[in-house]
Amino acid sequence: MTLVRNMVRPALAGLTALLLSAGISQAEVPALQAAVDAGTLPAMADRLPANPRVITPVESIGTYGGDLNLALRRGDGTHLLRLVGYEGLFSWDLGWKEMLPNLAESYEVNEDATEYTFTLRKGVKWSDGSPFTTADIAFAYNDLLKNPDWLGARPDYIAVPDDTTIEVVDDFTYKVKLAKPNGLYIFQLTNVDGTQLALFNKAYCSQFHPTYNPNANADAVAAGLADWRALFEQKCAEMGGEQRWMNPERPVLEAWMVETPPTATAEFSIFTRNPYYFKVDTEGNQLPYLDRLNFAMSNAGPDMILRAMNGQVDFQDRNINPASQKPLYLENAEKGGYHLVDEVPSNMNVMLVMFNQTVSDPVLQEIFSKKDFRVAMSLATDRQEIIDTVYVGQGQFHQAAPRPESKFYDESLATQFTEYDLDKANSMLDALGLEKRDGEGYRLRSDGKRLSINVETFDTARPDWVDNLELLKAQWQKAGVELLVKVVDRNLVDEHRRANLHEMHVWGGDGGLDVVAAPHYYMVASDESAFGVPWYYWFNDNAAPGAVEPPDSVKKQRELYDQLVQTPTTEGQDALMKQILEISKDDFYVMGISLTGKGYAVVKNNVHNVPPSQPAAYTYPTPGPMQMAQIWKSE
Repeated sequence: MTLVRNMVRPALAGLTALLLSAGISQAEVPALQAAVDAGTLPAMADRLPANPRVITPVESIGTYGGDLNLALRRGDGTHLLRLVGYEGLFSWDLGWKEMLPNLAESYEVNEDATEYTFTLRKGVKWSDGSPFTTADIAFAYNDLLKNPDWLGARPDYIAVPDDTTIEVVDDFTYKVKLAKPNGLYIFQLTNVDGTQLALFNKAYCSQFHPTYNPNANADAVAAGLADWRALFEQKCAEMGGEQRWMNPERPVLEAWMVETPPTATAEFSIFTRNPYYFKVDTEGNQLPYLDRLNFAMSNAGPDMILRAMNGQVDFQDRNINPASQKPLYLENAEKGGYHLVDEVPSNMNVMLVMFNQTVSDPVLQEIFSKKDFRVAMSLATDRQEIIDTVYVGQGQFHQAAPRPESKFYDESLATQFTEYDLDKANSMLDALGLEKRDGEGYRLRSDGKRLSINVETFDTARPDWVDNLELLKAQWQKAGVELLVKVVDRNLVDEHRRANLHEMHVWGGDGGLDVVAAPHYYMVASDESAFGVPWYYWFNDNAAPGAVEPPDSVKKQRELYDQLVQTPTTEGQDALMKQILEISKDDFYVMGISLTGKGYAVVKNNVHNVPPSQPAAYTYPTPGPMQMAQIWKSE
């Protein structure tokens, strides 16, 4: 084995060892003192691991006690995942640049990135006091992620289960062996999906698994469920949805554990401190500082916005911060006793436009597949009108391209074809053989039909997209292209995209900062690459129903990305990603409107250790890396 990176932080580890081994007695958490005195809970020194993770507070060492008041939209398990559930083997630093040891203490990797050896922190405990060991990791790998019968999702690092094997060395050391090199393995474990490996307490969850309980199916039927998989999902759900937070009996490794689940009828969901949480501050105080998290349950964003504006939430950055509301927040800040902090979004665009180059209509497919058509429609788009009308003048012209804050930023990629030039757009469309028009001025296709493009969107989470499309409809009419906008349920939009039933698709611009992790608008990388979903299916299985062989440039990007994944150095990965972006620039698959502006979070003035700025992304996942456990409240 060749040591590439050992992730132990000697200074912080040494500080913790000094505090604990020197016998310096840290004050017990006040809320836990009675249980310690009664002998029902071990003392703090016995609850912590030998080498706790040390968190340097953003602002100051905190004081214990108090509740953090938040708002939660019903069914939004992602919000809970971001706030409470980001505890993997590794975690991002606050700047989204460095991968830090978390539940893992260190790792080693061989030269070709096919074998990784991990060492866990000794003495980490689940919320029920049971030890967290490699047995829990092996259970997650072998009995769940590699089990075709399990209902959960498979993250990137085990997309092909048979390509990964795990060898347990001892209680705190294990090896992962890969069939082919993966230089992004630690990167993938640090992203939000990496938490899957540290989510399942084997001692508890195995009782619902047929490998360990022969009666698992019978138990499920007795509970009124179809089989063991449904019962397992109920008791030990995977990372993503709200079901994960419905079982208070489930042991966890997070700072707070659910006490009152966020059910569909609950008015409040309550989380209480985990007495065995494995992190301390720089003075050796066990985290978290706060005793409880109180979530006021809501059905809609407007209710949450009103609650935040009235000063009824202590910290909130989700479902309450549209750009249009920022002036009102600032106006009410003094009355509400709060301030705003910045969040730099990973999204690089307020709305992306994707013409489906694999659409079933052969005439539309021929039109959409021509780069000059896509360029013409970009030139026919008056971005300034959209920015002024929908985004109150906040924005700047931007294509599907990495954000200016990214190391992959390319000004020419970001700004190409963004000028409004209707004359040039019309000239280019004429040159494509679309010069004939009907009585209403719309262009005619080669089969004599009107050039009409259907697009579906939804108005629940993104009403601005409906407004944008209505403006595009009027703008493109001047170029002789008819846009037919239909507002439908979000699930239908997703269903039609995956089934390749869409003609045009619009979505937000993932991948502005997390370029390597979310490249699906720069290349065909998932079924979110709506400009060629059947191409994505072809890469997975070229004989699959609905699969279509992609053009050579699309294949070339996929080859480059496969090389990137197998490259063990960041420098090599970056060079390959830049080649992928160059092809994206040349082919111009996706059209953008405007760079997404900075977001914001609402923070009460007596809430401490919230940074003045942080990245905002799901893969990050905001605000998890800021370490919610170090937040505290003053009177």
